[in-house]
Amino acid sequence: MSFVALIIFLISWMAAPLALYWIFRVRKPRVAWIALSIGGFFAVAQFGYWLSEVSGKSRIRHYREVRAFLQDTSAQASVFRGLDRDGALNMLSLMAEGLAAYGARYPRERAEATALLRRTVQLATDGDRQTLIRKTQDWKNEGFALAHLNLILGWYQYLSGKDDYRRLNLEISRHLINEIAASPYKHLRSIPFNDGFWPSDNAAALLSVALYDRNHQTHLSERTASYWQRYVDTEIKDPGTGVPCTQAGRDNRCREAPKGSQVAAMVAYASYFDADWSGDHWKRSKHFFKHSLLTFGASYREFMPRSTPPEMHVSGSGSDDMAFLAGLRAASFTGDRLAYFQFRHALLFERLNLGSGRHFTARAKIAQPANRMVCTAMLFTAEAGKAPF
Repeated sequence: MSFVALIIFLISWMAAPLALYWIFRVRKPRVAWIALSIGGFFAVAQFGYWLSEVSGKSRIRHYREVRAFLQDTSAQASVFRGLDRDGALNMLSLMAEGLAAYGARYPRERAEATALLRRTVQLATDGDRQTLIRKTQDWKNEGFALAHLNLILGWYQYLSGKDDYRRLNLEISRHLINEIAASPYKHLRSIPFNDGFWPSDNAAALLSVALYDRNHQTHLSERTASYWQRYVDTEIKDPGTGVPCTQAGRDNRCREAPKGSQVAAMVAYASYFDADWSGDHWKRSKHFFKHSLLTFGASYREFMPRSTPPEMHVSGSGSDDMAFLAGLRAASFTGDRLAYFQFRHALLFERLNLGSGRHFTARAKIAQPANRMVCTAMLFTAEAGKAPF
């Protein structure tokens, strides 16, 4: 938490008590001193919370949870039971990003973080995820999975300096960038059986190629990334808000209205290869998805105010939790320290589990360990911050 953000929080909470003290200091000194005492209590509590954040206790705790997961095969089996292949790769990608940033920022932890990253690569290339690597004929429809696998490979080399997986990394990078460049819509397909395309998934794909460029001093992504950004800015914006649509398609440029989780994910990934462009989209999205109470706490919602959620949306399913965590990560990566710590304050009163455990069903029991670990991965990545790029 920056010192400037702390001052803003202190001023916002001390303004009312100080005003009451000034008004009643002569006529009702007891009331004035009570108001001043309450303000002082909040100031001390806020300062204590600031010290706790500066110390990095939460980041260290989540790092240890990620480390325990990557070293415990029984925990891995429990978590992977609650995730499909794409969900598992997404979670491992978040862990890899957090570990890369953590190891780069804290040299004493670099060796251990590198070893954990290697374990992350092994998990990402095992089981049904290994099948993805072998079936190159299906890659055209697997943009989401390939992007996150490529990110894991790239973050490993970023921190370790080893090119053990360079051939696979290059093969996937060329495929992703060629698919985006060849498409008249400057987007690749994310999943089979759906001809739509998601800007957030394509931002992840572009970052994975930009990471390959950074690691190997090549220039595969630069021109295509600028074409993609131009298409997002001009062709697939929600007409009422100007925010990029969640999903677009050939027949409908805005097939699915903007969602907080998707916009924030796009912002976080794009912040690596174009910080200014990413920051502009973050500022615009906050106007529609961020809801704050003064400056103390804030939420980042999945759906815009007064918008009707899709019929398939299940209340309490965890989509708002995911949007909140994605917003926390986007605020961290764009350097929005005030929003970041508004979200951090909100976490003091929120219990996030992505909907698991709220219904006593077999599926909820299976999903609970997986969802808890996804939350941990996203929190750790946001707390570790954007990797020096």
